[in-house]
Amino acid sequence: GVSGNEWNATSNFYPFTLRYTFGVPGTLSSPYSNTPSPFPFNYVKGQVATAPAGTSLSGIGLNFRWPFTYQLSASVQQQITPSTVVGIGYVGSLGRALPFEPDLNYPVFNTANPASNTTKNVNNRRPIPNLGTLVELGDGPGGIARANSNYHAMQVTFSRRMTTGLSFHGHYLWAKTLSSVGLDSSNVTVEDGSNLALEKGPSNHDIRNSFVASLVWIPVYFKQNRFLDTILDGWTISPIVKIYSGSPFTITTGTDNNADGVSGDRANQLANPYNSTINHDSRAKAAVRWFDTASFCSYSVANPAACPGTGAAGSAGTSERNGYYGPGSKQVDLALLREFHIRENL
Repeated sequence: GVSGNEWNATSNFYPFTLRYTFGVPGTLSSPYSNTPSPFPFNYVKGQVATAPAGTSLSGIGLNFRWPFTYQLSASVQQQITPSTVVGIGYVGSLGRALPFEPDLNYPVFNTANPASNTTKNVNNRRPIPNLGTLVELGDGPGGIARANSNYHAMQVTFSRRMTTGLSFHGHYLWAKTLSSVGLDSSNVTVEDGSNLALEKGPSNHDIRNSFVASLVWIPVYFKQNRFLDTILDGWTISPIVKIYSGSPFTITTGTDNNADGVSGDRANQLANPYNSTINHDSRAKAAVRWFDTASFCSYSVANPAACPGTGAAGSAGTSERNGYYGPGSKQVDLALLREFHIRENL
């Protein structure tokens, strides 16, 4: 859904509040040393005010529509024995028209002269040079209709009710969730505002495999032998096992490689980062280096030869958003209980 923050966002931008888009900030003592300062800004009532260069704008589109989702599910259950039931089902969730605000005033990269594109002239390369970022919450070109999500999952369940002192329950989930942009983040950024198709990828919570099982075992097998019954019966053994595959992550450069004013661009992938002996390393080595870092490089406008063969000058990183997965996790919890009967009703 849409919270109240979206409706109130316009009050945080011009003309109600002045927000300034920096190309390259200076120092704390001189923050505007690399760009002209818009302050002090004086508004005279009754006169038309001109927004200072670099001012950011935000608004709600006139053709805004509410986001919506499709919920899909189908399942089948089968009783295997009088006490055991298994089931399999499909669950899907399709999100459409999800809130997303791309920059409609995204700077244009000069491919004829790549070296001329710097972080200092970002605002000068925008379609409307006098303004900074221009975002709109709407359903027009580049607006909210570009943001969708898809979730599909197979769910397998099995259970056995308590019989002869034994019961268990289990759940296995095989799932995949994709989104057109990183919607599950409080600060959505894209690496190339002129090519939003590059943002399609797994969501942050895309856990492909998960397995959870619990068991309760109460030994009641030695009633005929008072000694063994006292020693072995009356215990409750209850383990819980949880196994999850790894979470996705993005490999970023930490810098503004395509000179669009937004740092944290993605790296270029040169080879399969898992296609090496690293997959067979010990756990200690894998913890230090989970993937082959030599399979990536960082494009630079100033030095394109440092990352050859990875696209045209100024292109965004070729690695996918959330295209890599970390190690999985395993967790086992065990409860061991013992009942002592003092007398028949206690």
